[in-house]
Amino acid sequence: MTPKEKAKQLVHKYYDLFFVELENSISISESKECALIFVEEMLWETLYQNTGFDSLERIKYWIQVKKEINKIC
Repeated sequence: MTPKEKAKQLVHKYYDLFFVELENSISISESKECALIFVEEMLWETLYQNTGFDSLERIKYWIQVKKEINKIC
């Protein structure tokens, strides 16, 4: 999945979780904040648990996802 696709998926998952499943109103900007928190957690987990080339690629991926989330209106 591309970083752009992952960003959209995360934002929409949080929106759906709050709006549909929890029957609570949430804006796209609030959904973006939730998604950004998730991405930060993934970055920290990757930094502290892994070493080597594979972890560097995962870090780059999550940084790109973060950038794409910030682009979502």
